[in-house]
Amino acid sequence: MDHSRKKNNECGEIMCVCMGVILFIATMVAFISAFVVWIIALVGGKNLDIPHTCPGNLLWEWLLVWGICTFIISSGQGVKQTRETETKVCKNICVFTILLIGNIALCWWGKRELDRDDGCIEANYADTTFYRAATIIWWFDFALVALVTIVCGVAFGWMLTYIIIMNCKCGRLCLNKMSGLTNHSADKSTSLIFEGTAEFDLPEPLSYSDNEGGSSYSV
Repeated sequence: MDHSRKKNNECGEIMCVCMGVILFIATMVAFISAFVVWIIALVGGKNLDIPHTCPGNLLWEWLLVWGICTFIISSGQGVKQTRETETKVCKNICVFTILLIGNIALCWWGKRELDRDDGCIEANYADTTFYRAATIIWWFDFALVALVTIVCGVAFGWMLTYIIIMNCKCGRLCLNKMSGLTNHSADKSTSLIFEGTAEFDLPEPLSYSDNEGGSSYSV
């Protein structure tokens, strides 16, 4: 039994390591691919005559700032956190909040540049690699920021509700009643299991005896 349990634990650890390696490789491939697409889009946009065709449009500048914030600042912050031996929760929360607010501002700025002058950049450069890459990057950033914002909002709302309930007398009474009902139902189900076990009287084994007139079975 112990041998099989140990074998299962080793298989689970191997699977976790394999999943971690696959996730790391997929992240690195996605990171490198996004970096290459960003460079190609910057080079392609620099060769376009955007200032004359769409005066005041700063989509190329937005793409440059987005890449700097994503590939340089965020990556440097991640490497710095992995090298630190002690993790400070407050510091990490502050850095995460600043990065989230910065990404929200970048999303707003990118959408503004895409829609500037009634979509001038789309009307003139819709078939270029620069516009396609900028649009894909903006939608990806928007989806990521929206997902993170929703998750953080739900977590913050749950924590706030928990703090309010724990600091309120009525909330503590409700939690105590709920925990009491849960324990009572668990005890009741356990007692029903034990009460359901009945004792059965098994008959005594049959004995075989040979008589002169024949064979007979007696209990």
